[in-house]
Amino acid sequence: MDTKTALNHLLAAPEFREFERSLVQTNLLRLLGVETRELSHTRLLSWLLDPSAPHGLGGEPVTTFLHLCWNSARDGQDCWLLPPATLDSIDLDRLVVTAEFDTRTNGRLDVFGFFESNDVENDAESKLVPLFLIEYKVGASEGDGQTKKYREWIDRVQAADCVPPGLESSVRPSLIYLTPSGEKPEDDAFASLSYSEYLGWLAGLDTGPNLTDIGRTAVDQLRNCIAGSIGSISAEQSCLEDKQKDALAVLRSYSNSEDVVAARSRHRDAFDALRIKPQGRRSYGESPFVEAVCDLLDADQTIQREWASTRGRGSLSYWAKRVTVASRTHYPNQPSAIWGYLWMQRPANGSTRLDFGFGTSQSSMKGKPAELAAKLRKRIKEQDHKPESVDIGKDRTAVVARLQMNLDTGPDGAPETAESAQKALERYQDQIVEFTGLITDLLQVPQLDQWVKELLPPESNSTPS
Repeated sequence: MDTKTALNHLLAAPEFREFERSLVQTNLLRLLGVETRELSHTRLLSWLLDPSAPHGLGGEPVTTFLHLCWNSARDGQDCWLLPPATLDSIDLDRLVVTAEFDTRTNGRLDVFGFFESNDVENDAESKLVPLFLIEYKVGASEGDGQTKKYREWIDRVQAADCVPPGLESSVRPSLIYLTPSGEKPEDDAFASLSYSEYLGWLAGLDTGPNLTDIGRTAVDQLRNCIAGSIGSISAEQSCLEDKQKDALAVLRSYSNSEDVVAARSRHRDAFDALRIKPQGRRSYGESPFVEAVCDLLDADQTIQREWASTRGRGSLSYWAKRVTVASRTHYPNQPSAIWGYLWMQRPANGSTRLDFGFGTSQSSMKGKPAELAAKLRKRIKEQDHKPESVDIGKDRTAVVARLQMNLDTGPDGAPETAESAQKALERYQDQIVEFTGLITDLLQVPQLDQWVKELLPPESNSTPS
């Protein structure tokens, strides 16, 4: 069978049309291009585990999930898991479940369930009563000492001895390490859970009699995404694979042919799911690492408050709102006279960097961004504890500081993959958060407005009538 014949057989098959319809109905995450983004997974899971979310199941999802972790604990694992009898005594009505919880000292927790104590009047950290913590992996392995850092943070929080509602004494929370294969975490306090076990739990939620329409949609989207990631196929795909086995074998072997590439442009999702993909081709326009860093920053409320984003899939661009406001205030006719930027290009040859600096669109302002950058570089140098990962920009340049990052893309300069991007994010996540926190704090300097005003052309210092 030649390529054109195989393509004709596949496209004419009723099973192919049924399979393609099923993808449109069930794979919204794929259509949005976020099926491999960890943040998409953790937000959906945290929503399902929240008893107050409008999924209609109340505390059933979090209860059955923690029961699953208890039942799935590997023999000999010395891990932290809430016994079902203890969990049964806890009042879950006030449980808070969130994704990307910022510990400020030990990184971000993928999914964190906790109570807020009203009895402790110390710092905010000591008011937390942890119930569970989930470290969620999509395509990467554990970062260096990641689970150990999280467990140490939990230890410190629990030192306040806050008690969950319904109990008389404090208990150790459940610590779960959720990965596609159920790999073992570095810290023994975490119990490992595989996607296969996770998928079974999601299937059970779909039968809940009180499940709302939005709840069913959330369960279905997450379940289909997980099923696809572990190679579990739908009934529609199974039927198609059986009926068109020979045609699919030809198309997979000759996926670079002109006819197949053209057809794939019209049926991309179906061809991806059927593993009909061009071999040895590189996409220079998109970057999984850039997308992952954008997701990380977009989840930070401080970044959302202080920066405006014009994110793309190949580069990252954030604009400092305070600098923009100062420029517009003192130079209303040319609001882009000076701006502050946070910028990162897609990785090239396995490396990229996150730059913070200033720019201008006015020829009369040439050299002025470098003057403003010099003032902030000076403030960094005067700090007692400058982060070791931060490189200060060179003198007489508009760059204030940068964070250099390297991706392990494999031999011969191979393009980055979702897996290498996730590994790089795990490696640099804390440094990125530290870097963006540093520059956001720098922009709060009281003199910034006056500095911007002094740099603008003299005629801009008076508002036109």
